[in-house]
Amino acid sequence: MARMGEQFRKSPFLFSFLLLAATLIIFFLSGYTALELIKLSKERVLGARMLAIGRTLAMAGLNGQSFFLLEHPLTPASVMGDPLEEMDDIRLFLREVRVENNLRSLMIIDNDSHVLIDSRGEFAPGEEYPLLHFDEIEIETAFSGKSTASPLYRVEGNPHKRVYVPLKNSNGEPTAVLRLEASRDYFNELRDMRDAMLWIGFIVFCLMAFLALIFYTLLARLIRMEHSLAFADRLKSIGAFAASLAHEVRNPLSIMRATAESVVEELPPEAEQQPLLRSIIEEIDRMNQLMSRFLQFASPSIENAAGASANTEDVITSVISFLQKDMNKFSIEIKIETESNLPPVAVDEKILRQILLNLLINARDSIGEKGVIEVRSKRRRQNIAIEICDDGRGIPAENINRIFDPFFSTKKGGTGLGLFVSRMLAERAGGSLEIANRETKGARVIMTFPIARP
Repeated sequence: MARMGEQFRKSPFLFSFLLLAATLIIFFLSGYTALELIKLSKERVLGARMLAIGRTLAMAGLNGQSFFLLEHPLTPASVMGDPLEEMDDIRLFLREVRVENNLRSLMIIDNDSHVLIDSRGEFAPGEEYPLLHFDEIEIETAFSGKSTASPLYRVEGNPHKRVYVPLKNSNGEPTAVLRLEASRDYFNELRDMRDAMLWIGFIVFCLMAFLALIFYTLLARLIRMEHSLAFADRLKSIGAFAASLAHEVRNPLSIMRATAESVVEELPPEAEQQPLLRSIIEEIDRMNQLMSRFLQFASPSIENAAGASANTEDVITSVISFLQKDMNKFSIEIKIETESNLPPVAVDEKILRQILLNLLINARDSIGEKGVIEVRSKRRRQNIAIEICDDGRGIPAENINRIFDPFFSTKKGGTGLGLFVSRMLAERAGGSLEIANRETKGARVIMTFPIARP
């Protein structure tokens, strides 16, 4: 569970998407299941209703007579040519029943699939009905003396639901079958239910997507706040440690440096101890600089003043000019590409200069010798983005998530504070700083700052 919580914090968008997908899948599966159950229930009710109508017709008869009491046998020969008066009465009766009960058709057929009587008049007496072979089992069941209903199925895209009821003679033997077919209105009702379900699903999808977006926004903000609080606590504890360390170390370093300088002044310039003493003084100065870097990330000496602004093109040009000799020594070429007439950014010039120095020095160290550093600046809506690309070693995959941690460094003699301080300064100025490996070779750093208000 703890591991899942950690993954949840790292990928709020993924978990929001999974939550939305799971909710929608459950909703649509539930809706589909409910629709199928309703469809099955209505089909059963329809089948039972049609069977009841068919059995009533078979038993109630016409003009007080039952079908099996008809003196004329129900065969194609008996209904072709000059129709009997009883057959006309049966047609009229079936037509009235069809209209009153909202059925598509009622038909009497024999066991050879010949139409004897059709309430709609679509088939002439004695004509073979071509679609009856779909219900062969139901027809055989009806001629065995049992009423039955066909399942709901489609033929050429049209839905069909039929009921077959045996018509028996005076001996109780089935001589024909009464076929009842459901009205298309029933299927239109199912279609309307399906369409309504789709519309409801679409509305629910839009609503859930909107809620997921709100959830993701709030969750991402909460995670950022959590990280900021954890970062602030860590910064506070490390800052206190760094301040204490600097205080405890600087005092003896100052005494050691003063002592070494006194000895240097007392000894003649040609004394063999002079180089050793100068090395001691240089190392003490380096230690003092290191202590200054330790203190810098806890309470930087440079703060972004209200209303501060800087011209990115001027600062980039100035920093590169300052580092040009050092870059030439390592055979590193710096290419500059800036958009013209970029507005100033809302950051103190000293902060921007320090960040650029740190990033360019990191790029130089990553390249080593003979390489190219590209510096680009362009506008992104209400921000100015500065991109620094190098063709150096890049960042190992196992270190990509730790490069902004304080005191983490893969360079020999590195303090692990350059990127940490740079990102902290950028964020305190209202900007951002991100780093990633390039697809080809090297690394890419992108920092953005808001445009200064006029």
